[in-house]
Amino acid sequence: MTPPQADWIVRWPTLGFLVADWITAHCIVPDRRRKGDPFEMYDWQLWCTVNHYRVRPEAQAGQLASAFHYRRSQVVAPQKTGKGPWSASIICAEAVGPVVFAGWAEGGEVYRCADHGCECGWEWEYEPGDPMGEPWATPLIQLLATSEDQVANVYRPLKAMVKGGPLAERMKVGEQFIRIGDDGLIDVVTSSAQSRLGNPITCALQDETGLYTATNKMIGVAETQRRGLAGMGGRALETANGPKTLLYRTAPPGAGTPGGALIPTCIGGQGPWGSLNHGMTHAR
Repeated sequence: MTPPQADWIVRWPTLGFLVADWITAHCIVPDRRRKGDPFEMYDWQLWCTVNHYRVRPEAQAGQLASAFHYRRSQVVAPQKTGKGPWSASIICAEAVGPVVFAGWAEGGEVYRCADHGCECGWEWEYEPGDPMGEPWATPLIQLLATSEDQVANVYRPLKAMVKGGPLAERMKVGEQFIRIGDDGLIDVVTSSAQSRLGNPITCALQDETGLYTATNKMIGVAETQRRGLAGMGGRALETANGPKTLLYRTAPPGAGTPGGALIPTCIGGQGPWGSLNHGMTHAR
């Protein structure tokens, strides 16, 4: 993966810009002085988003995980850089946003929230050759961490985003789960609450994977989740703490995905939040 500081130009097809703009229109900043403002991604957050939703040029409508270049993404960053709120925004998109590849635009196509049960009025016009997106028919999402306190790093901002914006009309928040429409679900799984494991899922957020060991049984839990993803064509996102430097890591080519590298590692170390995403462009 090309380090973002080289030129911030995205030279591959991706749903990432569509997803990022959808998030800004539907998710709020969950806390601090900007609480309630639209959630706009910072450079490193957007870079990770456009990588996670990178589409294979040969992808065909109807493909799920195999339409994307990566089946799993791993984001490593120092504490307090915004991994939790960013992860929460991605979970919102995986719940009701345009994250499933839906073919290639020829020109004139428009993504309209109204076509998918959301009355907010938001629209996105595709350019010819853009990958198009649509929501999951039945999103089944699990948030995994070693403890309830740990999973709260994502679940707390996720609840605030849902309750404080237009998503409140489509998602109902509980203490341990969030209902999505009639059939969808966002569930919390920890090392002490594993009864929900083994179910087919469309997305898994595995938080602080650097703490997963054989002793606390979290490695086995994560592997079980990945088998559940495989059955539904879903994908996983991992986060972990790291040093205040920029690092990039990929698995060997062919390691589990037709697209080659298995895991892009995106790390933001530019201060407490980094800078807004005004420096990135899309080479269409």
